[in-house]
Amino acid sequence: MKRRLWAVILTLAMTLPLTGCIDTVSIGERLLVQAMGIDGGPEGFTITLQVFTPAPAGQQQGGSTGTVSASDENLAECLSKIYRDTGKRPFFGGCRLVLLGKDVYPESREEVTGLLLSDHELRPGTPLLLTEDAAALTAAVYDGESVPAVRLEEVWQTACREGLCPESTLLTVIRSQQSLGETSALAVIADAGGAPVIEGTAIFPPDDIPLSLTPEAWRGAAILTGGAEAMEYRIPYRGGELRVCLHSQAVLGPGEQDGSLRLTVDIGCSVLGYTGDKLHWESEEAAGIRAAVERTVRRETETAFSLLRETGADVFCGLETVKKFFPDHWQGHSREEIWDSLTLTVDAAVRITSLGPGADASR
Repeated sequence: MKRRLWAVILTLAMTLPLTGCIDTVSIGERLLVQAMGIDGGPEGFTITLQVFTPAPAGQQQGGSTGTVSASDENLAECLSKIYRDTGKRPFFGGCRLVLLGKDVYPESREEVTGLLLSDHELRPGTPLLLTEDAAALTAAVYDGESVPAVRLEEVWQTACREGLCPESTLLTVIRSQQSLGETSALAVIADAGGAPVIEGTAIFPPDDIPLSLTPEAWRGAAILTGGAEAMEYRIPYRGGELRVCLHSQAVLGPGEQDGSLRLTVDIGCSVLGYTGDKLHWESEEAAGIRAAVERTVRRETETAFSLLRETGADVFCGLETVKKFFPDHWQGHSREEIWDSLTLTVDAAVRITSLGPGADASR
């Protein structure tokens, strides 16, 4: 009993000094950051924050969104200036995304990632998106959206599900930079006539010569890096055109030869429509559709793999896979030799999971 009592007393004694470390700043003294934009220039950096101000006490709905910004040669000093100008400390726990100007990434990659990692309130899953002018997009206003950052986040999430851009978050970008491939991939977002759109993907190999992919070109890379939830394709079939939605899950593993890779892809296929004659769902018809989908997926994946290998862009952890499954091969060859001789075999299994009303099907 005495031992238990002394344990309780010791625990209390150890925790009492820690109370002074707890941040007791009230919500009214914080800037509720919804989005952060970081731009670079000849005179240093500019940080723009999209900030939400809640409605006054007594009002259940409402609130407003505005922006604050500051510039300095030092990134951290930009945030300090915002604090001094507003008298409020930025709170990043609810930040929906970080926009990086093309003039700040990858030129100032170390400074940017260092700043983002230093703020423990910023979630690891916070999206990192590349754009032409981060300040302008951070300050953009969209009809019917009290918090414009919500619209930007939704556009990115939809494109990710459709396999049109990478899931570029703080966590995935940092991990990819520190992987053996040292390659990061960021979704590129822009404002097109008052509406945000995903323009493509920017890939940064170790030599920092960026590779740009259109949203359609990224689909093969999306499968290669793990799959996507809702990729829509239009596939020629029996004199008409199939419209399908694919849910894919892919696993990268060892191939038959030393240093080779095998991608196993499981594909759920929803047939949404067909422009030719009526589809008759006997076994032969289903097999023909599965084969057409399989060819399309294999072609796009192999094309993406070839392009990424030629440009040295290891966004699919190819080198790490070789090191894991072929340790003797890894020890006996240079990294450049392994990468240059890398091959990929794609095994795709297609399941027809549902028929949309436009499929005009019978069973």
